Amino acid sequence: MTSRVLASQSLAALLLAVGCNTTNTYTSNGKGGSTSVVTNGWLEYKATVDNVREGKLDDGTMKVQVDVRSDQLNPQRFNYLFEWYDAQGMKIDSATATWQNRFIKPQETITLSAVAPTRTCSRWVLKLSDEKQPFTPNN
Repeated sequence: MTSRVLASQSLAALLLAVGCNTTNTYTSNGKGGSTSVVTNGWLEYKATVDNVREGKLDDGTMKVQVDVRSDQLNPQRFNYLFEWYDAQGMKIDSATATWQNRFIKPQETITLSAVAPTRTCSRWVLKLSDEKQPFTPNN
């Protein structure tokens, strides 16, 4: 009886974990690369960051390009969002900071690009979310 209860509780915990959406986060490391926090392994198999390039526009505004690769055998969709921060770590709000939806073919690499909303931005964060379970602030 105890093993049956334990198995039921384990199954319930697994279903709860699978049903909750999480984002994978990639943060600029200040050296033209990124550090990652992967909380959704399935999403990383769908869309994983391969390469990061940072630069500046002529006016000094920061720009970034991120190569995202799919290891899937079928076409996939995912959502992404770039957030920008100043040197003190304060988030810079922007009208363009909205979730975008992208299609990626099997084994394809695509490039996501963004330009900082102001010249005071010195750091970016890229959030990836599963299209089938879109991220909302309450998740």
